[in-house]
Amino acid sequence: MNLYRAFVVRCWQEGLPASEQAPAWRFALVEIGGGADPRGFADYDELAAFLKRQLDEPSNRAPNSTSPFERDPNLD
Repeated sequence: MNLYRAFVVRCWQEGLPASEQAPAWRFALVEIGGGADPRGFADYDELAAFLKRQLDEPSNRAPNSTSPFERDPNLD
C-alpha cells in the first residue's frame, strides 16, 4: 500500500533587524486537499515534531491515497 500526503510550508521571519534579538523564523503548514486551516508554528522544532506525528501515526494516514509519482501501468 502506498500512502501520499502533500503539505505546503510557508516560512517568514518576525522581528526587526535593528532590535537586540535576532529575527525568529515562523512557519505555517497547510495539507493539500485536507480542508483544514493553516496551522502555525513558533519554530522549526515544533513544525518538525508535528509533521513527524502526522506521518508516524497510523490513524493520521490516508489509506486510499496514492503517490502522484507512481507510474500508471496502463500508460506503458
